[in-house]
Amino acid sequence: MIAKKSLMWLPSLMLTMAMTACGSTTTIKTENGTAEVKKDGSEFTVNSKDGETTTFKSQDDNTFQIESNKNDGSGGKTTVKSSTEIPASFPKDIPLPDDAKTTGSIETNADGKESIIVTIHTDKELSELETMYKQYFKDNNVSNSMQMVQSGAILFSGELEGHMISISGSPSGDAAEGMDLSISWTENEAK
Repeated sequence: MIAKKSLMWLPSLMLTMAMTACGSTTTIKTENGTAEVKKDGSEFTVNSKDGETTTFKSQDDNTFQIESNKNDGSGGKTTVKSSTEIPASFPKDIPLPDDAKTTGSIETNADGKESIIVTIHTDKELSELETMYKQYFKDNNVSNSMQMVQSGAILFSGELEGHMISISGSPSGDAAEGMDLSISWTENEAK
């Protein structure tokens, strides 16, 4: 788990990364430790006076990685990748409306525990989406299931094959018609 102290530095360090993109490596010293930013702005490392080291890396493919190491050998690693396409690892059997337009996706791996969130827009009616996802939950024997349709919104969640699945949708705020859906698929345990 990444310490809150390290994350408090994030806004200042992001600004420093942007400013040092064309210059040399910069080191910031504070009473809590130091932060070093690579000259190309792609990486910075925070070293706390307590001996914790947290490294933030930005890659060209919309991937961001945070790795934390403590004196006692513990630590963690989180990788986040964003896109406007459905990730290849997203389960193919989760139904999507035939007119679905992907508006975004986020893949996360936190210490081996994978999670995917896909957001889409559809012009389908709420009743069509309700029928589709009720059938999916029934056909796949989703356990610990919760299904709610209320005030023009839907929420389905449950457990399936060692994963948590959550599907939520509400009327689109951007378009005159349609629904925006968010589908989350998260491993219950790290690999």
